[in-house]
Amino acid sequence: MKKYLVDTSVFIDHFRGNAQATEFLKEIDGQILVAGTTIGELLQGVRNKKEQTVVNKLFSLVDISWCTPQIEQLAHDLLSSYYLKFGITYFDCLIVAHALEGEFQLVTHNIKHFKKIPGLNVIKPPYLG
Repeated sequence: MKKYLVDTSVFIDHFRGNAQATEFLKEIDGQILVAGTTIGELLQGVRNKKEQTVVNKLFSLVDISWCTPQIEQLAHDLLSSYYLKFGITYFDCLIVAHALEGEFQLVTHNIKHFKKIPGLNVIKPPYLG
């Protein structure tokens, strides 16, 4: 079964009430993987306890990919190679490292930074056209 590593941007769409994002997440239910980094990014963006509870509840329903030493090392290597060239940030490098390590398809809005990384299978969510 294909696994989709879903980036923060897609979940932000969902939490902001984008019905197409929510429908897309339902369509790939059972195939979703989330990097622990993505959870951290979303939790950093909550404004109150209610939003925090909503984020935590969603992530209790999906498979989570936590960092391993290999993922951390790969993220550092990616940052060294691509930060100055493309401006890719450390958190994005961690997410990319999860996708590369597990050979997952990365679903994100941020195609610009990610498409230049060799071996990364990256797609834009279909609801963005």
